[in-house]
Amino acid sequence: MSNLITGALTEISRRAMIRGVAIAGSAPFLAMSVNYAAAQAAPQLPPLPRGAKYTQAQVAYQDYPLGGQQCSQCIQFIKPRSCRTVEGIISPNGWCRGWTNVKHL
Repeated sequence: MSNLITGALTEISRRAMIRGVAIAGSAPFLAMSVNYAAAQAAPQLPPLPRGAKYTQAQVAYQDYPLGGQQCSQCIQFIKPRSCRTVEGIISPNGWCRGWTNVKHL
């Protein structure tokens, strides 16, 4: 009887291990597909003619930061309160969809 119990426990452990490996192995692919879907869902800004600027509404401008992202850290920001791609007065603490990190380029 003890062989039956030991054999059953070994079989369950193998199943659990195989199931765990299958789940762990598929996790990176699932994560990539979720990130790809999120990127596709985010609307892209249309290209602008030379010298034109987006309205603040087009880029969902807000005068407060989003997470650690703010205009003063964006490549497009012009001190003290302007932007190369967004019209109007821009707060150094603001944020918009066109935000591009200065350090990233």
